[in-house]
Amino acid sequence: MVDAAVALTDEVADEEEEVAKDEFAYARSHEASKFAYETCKVIAQTVLLINGGAATAVIALLSRDRVDQALLTWVPWGVGAYALGVLFAAVMLFCVMMMADNWNYFWYWSSHGEDPEHALKTEARAHLWHKGVYIFFVVPVVCFVVGSGFVAYGLAKSKPTTPTGAFPSVIYVPGPPK
Repeated sequence: MVDAAVALTDEVADEEEEVAKDEFAYARSHEASKFAYETCKVIAQTVLLINGGAATAVIALLSRDRVDQALLTWVPWGVGAYALGVLFAAVMLFCVMMMADNWNYFWYWSSHGEDPEHALKTEARAHLWHKGVYIFFVVPVVCFVVGSGFVAYGLAKSKPTTPTGAFPSVIYVPGPPK
């Protein structure tokens, strides 16, 4: 009788330990998922901001009085590359959201829904969206580099302009006579 009580106590202790492990795994998985989602979202927003900021700066460059033809030829290509970078960064944000959704569905169907077949399908979709995150991180960075190359080439080919206003941009004050 004493052995049965000890065995029952050991069984209850093992079950409590298993529940504690499951709760820890659930909490850790939840926190890791939240951290990954937030980090990916910030990375996508940063890539979006870099391309959008570059496009804004280049457009401001074109607001000068006289713009050399070389700039007018190459800068639109650069702005177009930056615009594509913004578009692909937005697609990356969508991929991050879909990846997180599919991982959430995977964990739901794995644990609460008890539907392993559906869980495997959502896991496969989560992996696909995860690849999209990587691809659409690299593509906006490449767009930024290509756009910057176009703008740099246009700047290198442009000729300096002289001021057109009544006042020169540099005022020369002669020194005392020698």
